Amino acid sequence: MKKNAPRPAKNLLFCAIALVVFLGSLEAVLRIARFEFAPDHSPIVAGVNEAVGNFEEIFTPSPDTLWKHKAGSTYRFDARAEAGGRKVKFVSTEEINSDGFRGAPVPRERQPRAVRLAFLGDSSTFGSGIPVDGTYVEILRRLLGEKFGDRSVRFEVINAGVIGYSSTQGLAHFRQNVIPFKPDVVVIAFGSINESRRTRYTDVEAISVLSRPPLALVISGALAHARVYQLIESGLSKITDMGANEHSMRVPPEQFVKDLESFYRLSRRHGFVLVPLTPHRRRDLEVEEPVLPRYTAEVAAFAERHGLPLVDIHGAFRNEAPEDVVFLPKDSYHPGPFGHVVIARKLFETLEPEVEKMAAALPEIPEPPAP
Repeated sequence: MKKNAPRPAKNLLFCAIALVVFLGSLEAVLRIARFEFAPDHSPIVAGVNEAVGNFEEIFTPSPDTLWKHKAGSTYRFDARAEAGGRKVKFVSTEEINSDGFRGAPVPRERQPRAVRLAFLGDSSTFGSGIPVDGTYVEILRRLLGEKFGDRSVRFEVINAGVIGYSSTQGLAHFRQNVIPFKPDVVVIAFGSINESRRTRYTDVEAISVLSRPPLALVISGALAHARVYQLIESGLSKITDMGANEHSMRVPPEQFVKDLESFYRLSRRHGFVLVPLTPHRRRDLEVEEPVLPRYTAEVAAFAERHGLPLVDIHGAFRNEAPEDVVFLPKDSYHPGPFGHVVIARKLFETLEPEVEKMAAALPEIPEPPAP
């Protein structure tokens, strides 16, 4: 009599079919229940701010910086702020220029007797809730123009601020998109809030995920739309939140210092003047997040370590005017119209002697030949 052969293959096949049926049924139930979970480490992190509006339409995914501006995209904002003791409403439709920056495009070829300044930062540099002409980037350009205009010096400014950017993203953005413009002065403003936000991955880890081979990204992208996968992510997210610590920040202080040092090394290599700003925020936010003052201290220590011209915006916002005047209403860190004026003035005071040297070294425009 013939003995029955073992059937491990059939058992495995049965288990696989049962698992597929179970997961398929669970997927259907979750979709019927309209379950969705968007993890906080999604490639694009763009929130809705009462003073700013929804800016998601100007973003596109980027493997190098997680997200970046869509060149030529249009956005609209509707914001209210205090200016000169009165309430002001801003409604504006503007366009991201062809190079992916806010403001007028700057030609790659430098114009005669031009000083070029680049500004790296987050939504405060971008100018959330503020018309482009009211940002500290444009105010500073006008102040410098008034001072040096009689000497035929032009000032070209690049507003490379991006909403939600951290120092890690800003560094990658600078290397890829700003260095080709060969700026004379680079102003960096990071550390206000984005670096300390708690997520499942640090920015370095998230960028490494997006830098995986295309096939891996396609598979992970498909999985991200599955409700069963989202359910698992939801559970993992809760566990992560329960065990949140300093290393779950987007950019922990130690990485923040590394990013600053990388900016310094680039300044030595490319010969631009590096100007760091101390990060500004309301006092109550620093009470809620005790780690935030450390970012401020690290910027100050970085500038002192390398003898850089530090602009103390953190201190200026504490001393120049009440918080409700320098910040947007009901906003913990975005500067309002007067806040942008304060930043521009402080930058002007610091940069004036540096620009004086640059202007003196600019070659004169040759006189046209006599007819």
